Amino acid sequence: MRKENGGWSWNWYWRRSLFTWAEELLEELCRCVSFVVLQERKKDGWWQWSTDI
Repeated sequence: MRKENGGWSWNWYWRRSLFTWAEELLEELCRCVSFVVLQERKKDGWWQWSTDI
């Protein structure tokens, strides 16, 4: 079993793709949160009121 072409490189690739996936998921989550905050600001202003406390 060759380590250079076997487990190590595959493991590195798998970790890299997992990290990329997690980063994209985090960006999507931030986008959703900012969208919700924007929607709440458009309402009666309770969002601003809740931050003024």
